[in-house]
Amino acid sequence: MSGPARNWIDYATFVDLERDSVAKHEWFDGQIYAMAGGTFEHGALAANVIAKLAALGASLEVDRVFEGVELSEATRPAVG
Repeated sequence: MSGPARNWIDYATFVDLERDSVAKHEWFDGQIYAMAGGTFEHGALAANVIAKLAALGASLEVDRVFEGVELSEATRPAVG
């Protein structure tokens, strides 16, 4: 049994919709998914993980660590 048919949304349309949205969403492979709101505990945990990753960056051969960034068409990662 399959679920209801979903419409594919291009990334530029998603960015336009998200810009005016109070709730935040994630775009993946043409589909939009609602994101849960963050908590204080989640924010603290994320900050600690980012600090540890940034400190290990050189030894892990990682040049950047991100959390909660907004991506433009030019900076979004390739999907697929």
